[in-house]
Amino acid sequence: MFTTVLVIAIIALALAAGAAGYGLGLWVDRPIIEQLAADLANAAWRLAHDPLTGILNRDGLHAIYVGLASNRPSPLAVALIDLEQFKVVNDTYSHAAGDHLLIEVAHRLRKLAGEHGGIVARLSGDEFAAVTPL
Repeated sequence: MFTTVLVIAIIALALAAGAAGYGLGLWVDRPIIEQLAADLANAAWRLAHDPLTGILNRDGLHAIYVGLASNRPSPLAVALIDLEQFKVVNDTYSHAAGDHLLIEVAHRLRKLAGEHGGIVARLSGDEFAAVTPL
């Protein structure tokens, strides 16, 4: 009888110590886990967005567009926008001015498409795409 109680007490202490250690491990590792989660979210954002303008890139558009197209029974409008003579801006006013122009165009397109429930992406260089529901 005493042996059974002793074995049960030892098992209970072991379980309590294990649970405390597990909880302590979560508490100690929480900052590491939170940092890893933030790093993963940041990497996922960078994979889908253009670093200059902050809007979706080609891959991000594809991922979102596939979701929109498969979840919407209604048709979508797609506009492809190419800034004519953009090279002239870079050559005449500098690449910094060209970057500023791209950022401003992206901002305005995002605002306009967003007002209609759409999305915008920078496909490459001076090419953009807007997708909106009809």
